[in-house]
Amino acid sequence: MPPVPDPSLLRRLVRPIEAWMRRHARGAPRHPRTLRDHALARRLHRTLARDAAAARLPDVRLYVASGTVVVEATVAHGLDRDLLVRLVGSVRGVARVVSRITVTDGGDAALP
Repeated sequence: MPPVPDPSLLRRLVRPIEAWMRRHARGAPRHPRTLRDHALARRLHRTLARDAAAARLPDVRLYVASGTVVVEATVAHGLDRDLLVRLVGSVRGVARVVSRITVTDGGDAALP
């Protein structure tokens, strides 16, 4: 008759393997900072969609990393640029806004 393995040994071997599998599941964020960045990106997109002036701006791209948001867009007026920067900066969790916004009319009129 073969020896019967100790059940506690089996549990001690299976738990770390299951934990590793949960951490490395396909599509699962691997770091808490990634979770915060995803949540911040969702808040930013909702905020821009709810604002009537920002919602009409075409092709606004946002990149989020550790609370820093890079805004890329091409807008017609300097006021649109200022609107985007202020709106993004007002969202909870944004530590810094980096503007890579191009103004097509050459108007650099900024809000006070």
